[in-house]
Amino acid sequence: MTKLLVVVTVLAATLAGQGAAPFVGDWEGVATLDGGTWLYVLITFERAGRGTVAKVRLGNPAAAPSPAKVAIEGRKVRLDLGLGGRFDGALEDGGAPRLAGEWASGAQRVPLTFVRTLALRVDLVHEPKPPLPYPTEDAVVPGGAPGVRLAGTFARPNGRGPFPAVVFLHGFGAYDRDERVGDARPFYALSHALALAGVASFRFDKRGFGGSTGDWVGASPATLAADGVAAAHWLRARPDVDPARVAYVGHSEGGLLALLAAGADPAAAAAVAFAPPMLGGPAHCTSVLDAALGGAGANPFAAFLGRAAVARIAKT
Repeated sequence: MTKLLVVVTVLAATLAGQGAAPFVGDWEGVATLDGGTWLYVLITFERAGRGTVAKVRLGNPAAAPSPAKVAIEGRKVRLDLGLGGRFDGALEDGGAPRLAGEWASGAQRVPLTFVRTLALRVDLVHEPKPPLPYPTEDAVVPGGAPGVRLAGTFARPNGRGPFPAVVFLHGFGAYDRDERVGDARPFYALSHALALAGVASFRFDKRGFGGSTGDWVGASPATLAADGVAAAHWLRARPDVDPARVAYVGHSEGGLLALLAAGADPAAAAAVAFAPPMLGGPAHCTSVLDAALGGAGANPFAAFLGRAAVARIAKT
């Protein structure tokens, strides 16, 4: 069935009372209405002088605001959008903050649960600025082969654990734990977003780069994926990580590595592949070489050596 994304927008409204402090921040939820329609809702509670305001957006986090009535009593909140609908809910106790209740629109009554989100807070291209509002620790953990040690950073959410966690896996090339490219540090930014959403993470320098030992040059995808599996084993041994909820997240070639790691790890909870290669590993590497070396003035010997390296990797 075709999914329709409803777009409505809501204006900031002043909240009465002093019980609004636990609500301050961004809350994101998606309700499934009758007929299979998805309704996206984003609420932002902010301090304004002695009071608090709520910005509510339906369907689009960048939508323009419209009027609304909001009331907070203790841990309960009511948001009345008039013809746009109404939400009644309350803060729930638990490891990760949740705002759970019911969305009403006309004759429809559907459950709707919000979680903390960074939709308006995090720049996923440039690095979040310290001080970070959650603890981190540097660690050196065993890699996927004897003598390989992976130097990385563990980011732990605030609150009570154990937390779900992810292992980050890099794209093709020599990358540090943040997968730094110029000013961009995507793994740093993603780990930041996850920590604020209640998910722990471990990101590490690729073997043979930064503080990690070993050599990534000539290493097969299966070999690199084994480093991710080793990092996942280290996470599961921590008391603040839920061993049943450890997943792999990879970018570019790391997307392929995430799938390989999940396939080799019976305990893997999930695998997320950002922009993975659509071709097989050797074919993908060859296509990258062809694109990089196909321009005018390309060194034929360099191209030969590159394809020989790909062939070697394919056999390991």
